[in-house]
Amino acid sequence: MARVWRSAARWRLICRRDEPVQQEDPSRVRAHFKNMKMKTDLSDIKGQLPSSETLVEMMMQDKKMRDGHLHFILARGIGEAFVTADVDLDLVKTVLDDALKAKG
Repeated sequence: MARVWRSAARWRLICRRDEPVQQEDPSRVRAHFKNMKMKTDLSDIKGQLPSSETLVEMMMQDKKMRDGHLHFILARGIGEAFVTADVDLDLVKTVLDDALKAKG
């Protein structure tokens, strides 16, 4: 469940980073996940969720932490994934805050 949401969130994050991405790709990915009955929004997850700060702290415990940096798997387009540690954690918190606000 969380893995699918993270995949959808990657597209939100990549669009906010001003990375070159095909404009229709994020919508296509979301539509595909929804068609497969997968969760694409935090509002799809039942129950109380932690704050964006707590979620980022949890992410810092992830196996993708190397040399004190959290590595993200992002995409420039469908089938064009890449790994980077060059992600502003404040931007990650903003994306999470937006998703948490939408959850209500």
